Amino acid sequence: MARYNAKPTPAAWQDPVDRWTTWLLARGLRSATIRCKRHHIVYFARRNPHILPDDLTVDVMLTWAAKQPWKPETRHAAYGSYGNFLAWLRRDQGSPESIEFPTVRRPRALARPVPDALIEGLMGCTDDRVALAVRLAAYAGMRRGEIPLLHTNDLITEQHGRTILVHGKGGHERLVPVSDRLDSAIRLYQEAHGIEQGWLFPGGTSGHLGADRIGKLVNSQLPRPWTLHGLRHRFATAVYAATRDIIVVQQLMGHASVATTQRYLAFTSDALRAAVNAADT
Repeated sequence: MARYNAKPTPAAWQDPVDRWTTWLLARGLRSATIRCKRHHIVYFARRNPHILPDDLTVDVMLTWAAKQPWKPETRHAAYGSYGNFLAWLRRDQGSPESIEFPTVRRPRALARPVPDALIEGLMGCTDDRVALAVRLAAYAGMRRGEIPLLHTNDLITEQHGRTILVHGKGGHERLVPVSDRLDSAIRLYQEAHGIEQGWLFPGGTSGHLGADRIGKLVNSQLPRPWTLHGLRHRFATAVYAATRDIIVVQQLMGHASVATTQRYLAFTSDALRAAVNAADT
């Protein structure tokens, strides 16, 4: 069994958590997704040593979770893992039941696209892995966890240029056309590193760098409050400004819903002022 947590799982929880993890693997979930879900359950078990798996109910888990100073996104993710584990546990015990955790209201945060001037400044970074990762996030909308998975096999040559097959969250794949500038940067990077076939970000036990490593490399070069995730905001905002088609943005970003895509779009005060003036004519 893979070691998904650095600290040991409480003894009474070890077997059910391991079997649940095997079940998640059998469903085809990605390792990063399983690691996150398992972390939520093991963390709950460590913080509640007096509670055994057989004692679990929605109310028991919520009573503890309600006291945690979590942000809405963290709470939303934890409840998803709790519900998944509890539903599996009930089926495993031979008493399946409908498990429902409350929906977490997640306030819409303002999009924070990284300014183009900062992005261009990173193109000359001494670590060309950072420069390429920045380009992939800012000009192809790739996530932190998607960038290190880029393999030469995922660079597809088509009639009008190359396209990236992006391996997204939850095993979902999408196709993102490569701009001419990005394509040139990828080719130069491959030539400089002698990569004719293989991972563009080699290293690590899986043959490529991990998502956390990519995030740390890029974020170490960005001044606060900018982050690698803000590069995705920049991509979404730029594509929408060019197309005015939010469905196109949704597809390129790999979002399941337009509501998620809307959270990535930033509008300048000039654009908003021009819109209200146009409405008052």
